[in-house]
Amino acid sequence: MAGRVDALARVVEVIDADVLVLQEVESEAALAALAARLRARGGPDYPHLAVSPTRDPRGIRLALMSRVPFDRAIGRPINEALSCASGESLDGARPEARPIYEVSLWGVGEEAALTLLVNHWKSKASPGVPCAVEEHHRRGASQLRGLVSEWLAARPERAVVVLGDFNATESESALVDVLGSEVRRDALRFAEDLYNLWGELGVGAGATDNATNSSYFYDGRWRRLDHIMVTRPMVEGRGWWAVESFEQVRPPFVMSGGRPFSWSLERREGFSDHFPLKVTLVAR
Repeated sequence: MAGRVDALARVVEVIDADVLVLQEVESEAALAALAARLRARGGPDYPHLAVSPTRDPRGIRLALMSRVPFDRAIGRPINEALSCASGESLDGARPEARPIYEVSLWGVGEEAALTLLVNHWKSKASPGVPCAVEEHHRRGASQLRGLVSEWLAARPERAVVVLGDFNATESESALVDVLGSEVRRDALRFAEDLYNLWGELGVGAGATDNATNSSYFYDGRWRRLDHIMVTRPMVEGRGWWAVESFEQVRPPFVMSGGRPFSWSLERREGFSDHFPLKVTLVAR
């Protein structure tokens, strides 16, 4: 594991975030090993670690490393009932999806709280799953939509960040029609809509998909499967938290042949098949 931990630590040092969200973490021990390696290298210190619960048979989880303590960290199972076009149904009785990981930070008074809803949706290549993958995506989006709508109804200026590997592009129905996410600020219509920060890099304005505005490369195409979305007050000058900037973290060493330099177990080298994304928030 040492080789991969060193590789990840090198990327984390470049990201240099106060809060780091990770996908596909095997265990609490693996997360602690990464934090310890960062400290040994003189990199950022993350004393606060959290790993989500999971029903995934492979054990892979969501995780966070933070310079500030968590006020709340819970797994929210995706358990809404859904009847699928195939005649099958989803009801949460089986490990049908990884939970949404809800984490709140900076809760110095309710108005200052920042809530993260971290996700890892099913891959389109998921074999043998009941119902179509797109139906799983719509189900996860519906549960997210319910949470965000409920919170904003109670406090319209609440700061919520919905993020993760959705295995869906920004234009797919689950993100647009169900979740209410838009890549154009002027397309936001309803109070509970979410702004997809890819819009800050010109996505949706006729930009060509390429390495500078995408996070993943597969089957000869650049794609945006990873997203960071925020509630409207965060980009409209209302509330405690505001978006200052959004970027794709892409130092040259995480690329090989113009593509993401994926980790190779055989060669014991590489980093990830996804580029990291980073949002900088400021408290008003």
